Amino acid sequence: MAESTVWDGLRVMVGIPAYNVEQRLEDTVRRVLRELVTCVVIVDDGSTDGTPSIVDRLSREDRVTVIHQANQGYGAVHKRLLDEFLRRDDDYFVMVHGDGQHAPEEMVNLVRALRGGADVVLGSRALGDMRGGGMPLYKFMGNRVLTRLENAVFGTQITSFHCGYKACNRRSVVEVRYHDMTDGFHFDGQFLVATCKLGLKLAQVPVTTIYHPDGVSHLRALPYLLEVIEFMISGGRRATRV
Repeated sequence: MAESTVWDGLRVMVGIPAYNVEQRLEDTVRRVLRELVTCVVIVDDGSTDGTPSIVDRLSREDRVTVIHQANQGYGAVHKRLLDEFLRRDDDYFVMVHGDGQHAPEEMVNLVRALRGGADVVLGSRALGDMRGGGMPLYKFMGNRVLTRLENAVFGTQITSFHCGYKACNRRSVVEVRYHDMTDGFHFDGQFLVATCKLGLKLAQVPVTTIYHPDGVSHLRALPYLLEVIEFMISGGRRATRV
């Protein structure tokens, strides 16, 4: 399917979480707007740097909606964006992080996979060149080890539980019990497990790994690791409708 026809007849909402991402948020949003998306919804999660003023400036752009909230966490932002998607009449939802770690130009590949019949599409850095994209060795090793363990526990074949670039159709957002999931960073992994356990069709496409030398991660390693371990011990029981 040619790129020019991928978007034909589609309504695509792009959700962008924004927490202290003043350096790259505006560039990311403007690159997203160059794609044939219907709307962009930005959630400012209680940022304390210049992000709120950038978000307010961007709100004057066509197709951009802005939501400000007190800091609640990455998973909580994701839930807010999915709620907004369900309130609209868009066909697909695409998650693009505001810190510049995703290439908006690659979202067409995720949308193409949805049009091909997938319910959820993971933009997987593991299918690309993670180290060549600047990922630190300790993060690369942690990602590989945790992903292998999680696949063993859940009986899945997910190439990376720890990538936030993904796209969903309406069916998946309705069926996945995302409000029962964490407000923390492991929301992405829990959503992927739910996708598999519910028998939804998961596609995985390679995306570029982008690590900026001056980038700042808000993920705290130990709490995140404990959250992942707790979820594995639980067998992912909160991930699906029962």
